[in-house]
Amino acid sequence: MTGKPTPSSAHNWGGQDGCTAFVSMHAKYPDLSDRTKAEEGIAAHKAAAAMLLGTPPPEEMDPETVAKLQTYVSDVQTMSKGQEIHVEEKITCSRIHPESEGYIDVWSFVPEDGTLYIWDLKWGNTIVDAFEFLQGICYAGGLLERIGMPEHKVLVQIRIVQPNSWLTSDPISTWTVRAENLRPYINQLETAAHEAMSDSPTARSGPQCLQCNARHDCQTSVSAGVRMFEAASEPTPLDLTPEALGKQLKFVRRACKQLEAIKASTEQHVNSLVAAGESVPGWELSPQTSREKWTAPTQIVEELGTLLGLKLTKIAPVTPNQARALGIPEDLLAMYSRRPKATYKLTEIDAKKRFRKGELTI
Repeated sequence: MTGKPTPSSAHNWGGQDGCTAFVSMHAKYPDLSDRTKAEEGIAAHKAAAAMLLGTPPPEEMDPETVAKLQTYVSDVQTMSKGQEIHVEEKITCSRIHPESEGYIDVWSFVPEDGTLYIWDLKWGNTIVDAFEFLQGICYAGGLLERIGMPEHKVLVQIRIVQPNSWLTSDPISTWTVRAENLRPYINQLETAAHEAMSDSPTARSGPQCLQCNARHDCQTSVSAGVRMFEAASEPTPLDLTPEALGKQLKFVRRACKQLEAIKASTEQHVNSLVAAGESVPGWELSPQTSREKWTAPTQIVEELGTLLGLKLTKIAPVTPNQARALGIPEDLLAMYSRRPKATYKLTEIDAKKRFRKGELTI
């Protein structure tokens, strides 16, 4: 199977420290991602597209999910200012590579303020920053050709909506940039894409290894994991300076991520071999006990409980933020909800990104 430099994987192959070998290597092996989460994301995207096009979401979709999607739908309807919205449209990013194409969630061009809006719905829990979002930049490169206006007259606003991210108070991350200022990013992506499709792409270890199906069969990834494990296992003095401690923690965290990536990929490969009947010394497939699930619809289960005098179903309210998206007044929301005092989590500072954002100075 031959891979393509798709916009959705641009953060893996197109960044300054990206792995251009990702495109071909990732396509060689079965998908290692969590299929349940992937299917939930696909279902959410389909429902959101239906809602944007004026069609009710599927009846089987629970109200909580619909309420979360309403945040996304309302944002698109508000920001597009009545202009045509393009939903799940295939975009070819020929400025980057003839084979770089994908389906954009939503885009709309608002002539009155000269702004090209690009939306991306992220259904997972991981925070995704709209700033320098390479997937959105790929789509912008393709759409700017279609719009046909001089780039110095167009603003591009990338809007990432993350209804399931509880790590931020605002589910929408935005980045607004003059279209002409995207040229360095597009040039970087073009160079990376053409290298990825050449006979000699470059393999680089890094965060991209976590999403690569070939990480167990990549010399660069495996070697990096082994080197990091060996280095992290070396005894260290207890009286490290704060600077040395900070560097050590960064190193250990990266080592853990690299090894976890190799572990997951290798487990999947061994699992497929054993399932196919091949012998892998020291390993076997053992039966696991699965959780019982109702085979009857929720309404039947509820009626069964009523018949027996038992409460067999749960009723839970939507979250305050979902209620806000549904239109509850802020004063009423303030009366019946509150935000607990924030806790703190140790996070690594991305100094380069914060400097480019203007949050840090040298």
